[in-house]
Amino acid sequence: MKKNIGIALILLLCPFLPANSQSAASIFQSIKKLENTTTVLYVAAHPDDENTRLITWMSKEKMFRTAYISMTRGDGGQNLIGSDLSENLGLIRTRELMAARAIDGGEQFFTRAYDFGYSKTSEETLDFWEKEKVLEDFVYVIRKIKPDVMICRFPPDSRAGHGHHSSSAILAKEAFEAASNPQRFPEQVKEFGSWQVKRIYWNTFRFGSNNTITEQQLKVDVGGYNVVDGKSNGELAAESRSQHKSQGFGVPSQRGTLLEYFSPVAGDTTVTDPFENIPSLWDQTKEGNKAKALIQKTITEYNFLDPSASLSNLLLIRSSIKALPHSSIQSQKLKEVELLIKDCIGLWTAAYSFRERYAQGDTIHVTFQSILRNYPEAKIQLLEQNINDTIKNIALVTQKLNNRSLVLKGSRSISQPYWLAENHPKGVFTIQDSKQIGKPWNDDPISVKAQLFINNDTLLLVIPVVFKDTDPVKGELFHPLVICPLLTGTLSENKSLFSDSKSKSYALNLQYGGSTDSLITIRHTNLNEDWDVSFNDTSILFHPNDPTLTLPFKIHPIKSNANPNSVTFQFASANGISQELKSNTILNYNHIPRVNWFPHLSLDVQKTDIKIGKKNLLYIKGAGDDVAKCLSQIGYLVEEVNASVIKNLDLKKYDAILTGIRAYNTDLDIGEASAKIFKYIEDGGVYIVQYNTNSNLHPASFKTPYPFSISRNRVTDEHAIVTFTDPSHQIFNTPNKLVTSDFDGWVQERGLYFANKIDSNYTNLLLMNDKDEEPLAGSLILCNYGKGKFIYTGLSFFRQLPAGVPGAYRLLANLIAVGDIRK
Repeated sequence: MKKNIGIALILLLCPFLPANSQSAASIFQSIKKLENTTTVLYVAAHPDDENTRLITWMSKEKMFRTAYISMTRGDGGQNLIGSDLSENLGLIRTRELMAARAIDGGEQFFTRAYDFGYSKTSEETLDFWEKEKVLEDFVYVIRKIKPDVMICRFPPDSRAGHGHHSSSAILAKEAFEAASNPQRFPEQVKEFGSWQVKRIYWNTFRFGSNNTITEQQLKVDVGGYNVVDGKSNGELAAESRSQHKSQGFGVPSQRGTLLEYFSPVAGDTTVTDPFENIPSLWDQTKEGNKAKALIQKTITEYNFLDPSASLSNLLLIRSSIKALPHSSIQSQKLKEVELLIKDCIGLWTAAYSFRERYAQGDTIHVTFQSILRNYPEAKIQLLEQNINDTIKNIALVTQKLNNRSLVLKGSRSISQPYWLAENHPKGVFTIQDSKQIGKPWNDDPISVKAQLFINNDTLLLVIPVVFKDTDPVKGELFHPLVICPLLTGTLSENKSLFSDSKSKSYALNLQYGGSTDSLITIRHTNLNEDWDVSFNDTSILFHPNDPTLTLPFKIHPIKSNANPNSVTFQFASANGISQELKSNTILNYNHIPRVNWFPHLSLDVQKTDIKIGKKNLLYIKGAGDDVAKCLSQIGYLVEEVNASVIKNLDLKKYDAILTGIRAYNTDLDIGEASAKIFKYIEDGGVYIVQYNTNSNLHPASFKTPYPFSISRNRVTDEHAIVTFTDPSHQIFNTPNKLVTSDFDGWVQERGLYFANKIDSNYTNLLLMNDKDEEPLAGSLILCNYGKGKFIYTGLSFFRQLPAGVPGAYRLLANLIAVGDIRK
């Protein structure tokens, strides 16, 4: 059988836009990039750690193949733009990182490390990350792309800031050594061989008062201006970094001289430039010399008014590259030149599905479009995957749009991010398929495959199928194609606390994804004898035109001391095969592609004693959290508002007012409402402020009865011992009697951004500390103001309540009720 002689052209460069032919300026830049065969790997711990100025300079000016490997996906951070946390936040930050790389020209890789939250030491971090697994992933990426130079963002010690940062540097040094040792991870060696990185440098920095730069270090000016793009590296880098919107990392553009500093870590030494003395692929063979000469000729002769004039040279360059011995950089340059061939002739292709979502195994109806805009003629031949079309050839002539209706075989695999396909322990994702290691995202589920015939040469095209919609305001919108389970469900609650033996009502909302009628049987599973569910197995006939249904059910504890339990669900279609019913989480943010994934669906039920006292609450929205929703589920009447509407409200009707996390960072109107809020407190109200950060804090807005500062102090060990400073205080006794065991079962952390420099009018209620540290005050402070109470807390209620931690509910209930009894 004749082998396909082309390397796949992935024409969907941005995951939510159709393929567009590149501008003449972009094509010229890409031809220049063919000249350089150096590969650099930048190393850090999280999305937003990377130095986009340096990445832009390396990729756009020096024309290196530039990659960033982030140890984690940022799952444990905070979210400035919504309430999504943990795995959901990791998905958002992954997409933001991919958007950043699309601007600065870098590539993106990850290890399987899970961001379990802030860690103060590398020892703790590497223990949770199961160090050898993350090191294996790191080495895999090194051997796969074979970087000449590695650059660390952080040092391996306390100057890095915290444990994740320093661990990335520790792992970089060990991966540098392991990648060249064929005895380390030998299965990788069979696929990629071993690889010796020439050198590692630390890209030193000045962050506030933490200055690791000295004038004795090597330095380069990365602030150059690209006359072809019309932008400086500093301007492009700002656009790239500003993609990290969930972390609030929008930054201004920089222009002019921008110096970056480098300190050697390992490998050979350089004198003036961290990237000097790296041999070029083109200088090592006769065919390489030929390719180099052709590239230089193409650059010299390039016609900005007719990029297709470079086609003949590009086809010759392609032939020369194919004749070279196979290597990572040879494959990369072959991919680059084939994209250039497509771009210089103005080939545009796109494949649009009729729907955004298809069930597993469904056939998929697609409109395939193609047009040739800068060359007389070519031909596309569709490969054998189209069910209904026996005419495979599409003749391309200048400026004639071709439309072809295709019916493609569906996927048996759902659109589940590969790192979330299985449950994972605290520190690392569980990934069974080693071929996925390092990838930022799943491969596209369905693509149209075709061959392009041009000037007696053949290239393979792979055009991912996307869903196109048109919005009357936004215009054309493109979303990734989603392959979903036949049936998915969502629950009205996922965590439920019972303070008595009364039954609670729930709703199981079902979404059918099939294309034909189907009889589905639903049943609950995994419920122990301490609990009872009030509906029996249910059979439902679903229709594609009416795909949603809500099943009500009730649960009640049979025993007064019922043990916690997790209720799950299964469904079976006509074939009788039972499947786990999964939920469907949709992350819909304007700055990233819409994300669909299918987490495990369960309802966790727990018997606990929570008394809630007075019920009427006002919740001032902050950066985004689910605290108000959780309080509603245990019986509070919660009204959520933005601070701008407070001027129109009668605050006397509220028993307590709470602010969402980072409200003073995100809502300028809260400052204008301060006078009215202070009058509310004076008259006997309770005002509870959840944590804010000391960066982007609006001084004019952050008004408190008596002064205190917000520090960066935190306690990251969720098991840290908590001490009540005054166990007799009302906070610990009314309406719930609190004991230290109420701090059992907390998740990720105790709290963050504690108060410090606290005025003597405040009572500090708790002490806590991480291992080998002094006890910290400031996690929960209270003062009397007039007849009312003001409370600031850095305790992570925004994590604990959605996780169903009973003690966190009981403590917050007591804070809300503190105005019930004057003290």
